[in-house]
Amino acid sequence: MLEHLHRLCLVRHGETDWNREGRLQGLTDFELNERGRCQARALCERLRGEAADGLYSSPLSRAFETASIVGEAFGREPVRIDGLRERDVGVWGGMTFDEVKVRYPDEWERVAAGEDLPIGGGETRSEVMARMAAAVDDIAERHAGGTVYVVGHGLALKMLVCHILGIDVLHADRLATFPNTSLTVFEVRRGVPRMTSYGDAAHLENISLPI
Repeated sequence: MLEHLHRLCLVRHGETDWNREGRLQGLTDFELNERGRCQARALCERLRGEAADGLYSSPLSRAFETASIVGEAFGREPVRIDGLRERDVGVWGGMTFDEVKVRYPDEWERVAAGEDLPIGGGETRSEVMARMAAAVDDIAERHAGGTVYVVGHGLALKMLVCHILGIDVLHADRLATFPNTSLTVFEVRRGVPRMTSYGDAAHLENISLPI
């Protein structure tokens, strides 16, 4: 999958109001809040001087806005790729997990028991993994030997990581949640991708963010 690349760098978008409230966003198209923009600017400063042969983003505003800010570090405009969008969570969108448990208890129990369901009438985890893998395959073929940044969403990026590492989608919750604007890096050596960082948000440690 990544054998053509030198490095793949994955970035989760900055914070939105629904992130702060713990609500499932899915395909709901939110912009970043001011805290999210500050997070993206901090990552941009961290990456100044780094190389980027390609910069790609989910088409959703929270990811594309993050990518546009981060792209200033490389002098690049992000390219939207529809396959990098977040998981469609259907009617669960806008709810907290506690609200889902109350309104859709049967579906929640099946998901908690390990079924890969199209939650809320949206997508399964396997479907998200397949389209994320296809999108990144296409990106990798465009940038042989290069370094590519992909800006996307928490669940969708986690499915991509599972694909690269050979982890079953039903075991994805063993991976920690990506912090907003965190950086996850794979380096390719002799055609084999190796994860060198996961959910790295060191750029947020010593800055003042809006409350």
